[in-house]
Amino acid sequence: MAPFVEDAVAAGHPILLIVNDPHRATRTAAALASLVGAFPRLRSPGSFNALIATGTHHFERPDRARFEAASFAPLGAALKTVIWHDARARESLTAVGSTRLHHLIADSAFLLAIGSVEPHYFAGLTGPHKTLTIGCMVYEDIQRNHALALDSAAAPLQLHGNPVFDDILRVVGELRSAGKRILALAEVVVGGVTVAAASGDPTQVVQSPAPVTRGVFSRVIPEPVDLLWLRVPVPLGANLYQADKALKNNAAVVRNGGGVLLEAPCPEGVGPRAFLDVLAETTPRDSLRERVRTGAYQLADHKAIQLWKLVDPADRGVRLAVVSSQLVDADIPAGLFLVFRDAAAAIAYLLRSVVGPVVKGVIVEDAGIVCTTVDAALQAR
Repeated sequence: MAPFVEDAVAAGHPILLIVNDPHRATRTAAALASLVGAFPRLRSPGSFNALIATGTHHFERPDRARFEAASFAPLGAALKTVIWHDARARESLTAVGSTRLHHLIADSAFLLAIGSVEPHYFAGLTGPHKTLTIGCMVYEDIQRNHALALDSAAAPLQLHGNPVFDDILRVVGELRSAGKRILALAEVVVGGVTVAAASGDPTQVVQSPAPVTRGVFSRVIPEPVDLLWLRVPVPLGANLYQADKALKNNAAVVRNGGGVLLEAPCPEGVGPRAFLDVLAETTPRDSLRERVRTGAYQLADHKAIQLWKLVDPADRGVRLAVVSSQLVDADIPAGLFLVFRDAAAAIAYLLRSVVGPVVKGVIVEDAGIVCTTVDAALQAR
């Protein structure tokens, strides 16, 4: 870390901070406090610019103000400006190699990405590598990357051979080829506490705390269950689009014809309108491969179509109940799932509705970032 900081100070260039948006558990303020504590020279005015890597997310002004105050307090006068990425604001995006990224990345010589390392249901792991790239891309390039989620190797905790991760590596390589100096700070955060951290190359640093990440965020059970209860608190429980990650992380452990209870507050409702539109348009018979092959892929397809396959009687036939204080049945396409205000009513519905008896169940806390799998060796016995 020291050479990166010393070279930036010597060159007189502000460091561009690239940080996660409020939908992640990243402890940005703690990381920045440690950084300026270790390198006092970085406290000089204008040492940093900040770019919030929102990906396709959108946040209202009050949420932005709260996030900025909480995240950048350790910098004081050292912070020159804060800009929120907008994937659809093409005038603010610049090509770096074959990828269009926020112009601040193209205009800055020193890039410092901060991100928390957590399982991601198709990128393998989140982290500063994803903050730096996917979080700051133009909408169409994010869509192109996410179309790779169709591949079976695009799975939670899997990096080797994962086409989504490989595409991120490609973008990082293009940044290096453009002469960028890049430093990444990776955290593993549990319950608001950083339990592991690493700094260095963005494509390597995410793998350094991987054993801790796996130990904290993954669980193996001996056999499939009849009933799966997934709890998703905020921030990932802020809307259905984000809370759906819990299904992608864990639904493989419920038997076909079983039941899933997804519990998330969803104060923002369904989430991006495009997600609801795709849910409404998609039928269980849709083929994502065909949509991608014909160039008709949309950003929410990989979520919506997998969700339909989960509940389709011709596929897995899983009964899904969602417990939320904000969602209403009118928001949800018929036949997908039912919405309940309390867990007891949802459990009663599932006990009446699942195919076959319910004798085994499991509850997954923080299911948006926890992955559950079935022990393949035990299953083979």
